Amino acid sequence: MGERGSRKIPVTERQFLWVQDDDKGEVILHVGPTMVSPTAADRVVVDDGEGGFREDNSGRPQRMIELSDSHYAVLYNPLADKLEDEGPNGRFRPGRNESRSLKNGTRHMIPGPCSFYLRPGQRVEVRDVHELASNQYLVVKVYGEVEQSAIYYDITVRSAAITTATAEDVSGASSTSEAEQAEPTELTRGQLIVIRGLDTQFYIPPTGVDVVPDLSLDGRGKAMTAAAARRILASLPSRSQADPQPQSAPELPADGVANLFMEQALQAQ
Repeated sequence: MGERGSRKIPVTERQFLWVQDDDKGEVILHVGPTMVSPTAADRVVVDDGEGGFREDNSGRPQRMIELSDSHYAVLYNPLADKLEDEGPNGRFRPGRNESRSLKNGTRHMIPGPCSFYLRPGQRVEVRDVHELASNQYLVVKVYGEVEQSAIYYDITVRSAAITTATAEDVSGASSTSEAEQAEPTELTRGQLIVIRGLDTQFYIPPTGVDVVPDLSLDGRGKAMTAAAARRILASLPSRSQADPQPQSAPELPADGVANLFMEQALQAQ
């Protein structure tokens, strides 16, 4: 413990450090450039991946989160009282930063380009911006209150109002039908929305919306196209109208999960 308290840790610009005081139980954020001199009761900690902290015996500072214009971040446990002019994750100053309340159990979408530090109790997932060709789409789901000031809020609302999807034919020919769009309605929790490449080449889900896993990608990790979905549907056995017994749904191939949404769109045309 004496050796722990005798060292000094330099935290340079674009770095931060979490220090836990074992006497008080609090974890303090130190933002560079600064020099941290831990006491005998202090220990450097990092996120343990399970909502807590673990000691980092290396004592190395963490690097700030940096996003390019082709990335966005999912910030878990964002600030509960963040103001609009405070940046992506609140204000910071070099040296010791006081603790602030977090909205535990929630997440906030942060588009790039930007950079920010993580506060104790927060974790982040950095993702590539979703790029869509005209014959590709994403399926997203509303999980909470949607941020109306987000960049792609309007396209999310407009996509939610589409009642008939546009699709290619099996040969890969261009689309022949236009989408029918109703009046925009308020987004509701649990609502599934198809974001079409016809409407936007790039997409970042607003806070309150997230991409549904596995429904937008095929088995090779590529975005599912409308033509591919139709080919999968054509290969599935059809139900015999003469068979009075209900049949179980056929097992779908690994790269065909997204056709469930495309099947509904095709039947609506």
